[in-house]
Amino acid sequence: MVVSGYTPPMICLVLALWLLTARAADPEPGAAVEALQAQMMERYEAQDFGEAAVLARRSVELLEPVSSPDDLELAGLVNNLAVMLKSAGEYPQARAAYERSIGIFARNPAAPYEQTAVTHNSLARLLAIMGQHADSLRHLRRAEALFEAAANPADNVRRGVVARNLVEVHKEAGEQAEALHQTERWLAFFESAYGSEDPRLGDALEQQARLRRSMGRPAEALVPCERAITLLQGPEYA
Repeated sequence: MVVSGYTPPMICLVLALWLLTARAADPEPGAAVEALQAQMMERYEAQDFGEAAVLARRSVELLEPVSSPDDLELAGLVNNLAVMLKSAGEYPQARAAYERSIGIFARNPAAPYEQTAVTHNSLARLLAIMGQHADSLRHLRRAEALFEAAANPADNVRRGVVARNLVEVHKEAGEQAEALHQTERWLAFFESAYGSEDPRLGDALEQQARLRRSMGRPAEALVPCERAITLLQGPEYA
């Protein structure tokens, strides 16, 4: 079971779950880890993040002795630990766990690029919260490169989320032109995934309008602003 740190816009929380496979040679650790992960999810959903982190750490400690350095199951458990620590406000420990998970993925050629990219994106969001914007940008660029290399249309929502996060990093750096460019990419990926009339486009359009106004281009802000209002509230409000 892997909990993804990826959270699409306009949705409070999305949990991407992979089933944990018990090891054929020694089923007991696998069964025990699976039980701990189930308890972890219960505590997470109850917003008892501290206890969820404790259970996540126990899962990692239980699987470590029977894992290789490039074990993808272990990478998933470490990723889950990072999500729980972040939720508990333990940011430095969460960062270390995300970095460890990414390191395991990097050592295993069989690691799914999607999960690797999502973990880079999750770490980037954490680093932005911590004020580490240069490091955040580096991980977002890595996520972007992984998705671009795969060129899979099924990734368009995730690519849009990465672009959305790039908007925030570039805004923090005062790089408004690049932030505006990333809103255009965000919008394009979401339009490809959801169609042109979906309310989930509204956030990207609103960001476009705000950036254009702040750049002294109010006339250019009018069209995305009106479109956002139409999508979010209905045409009678535009």
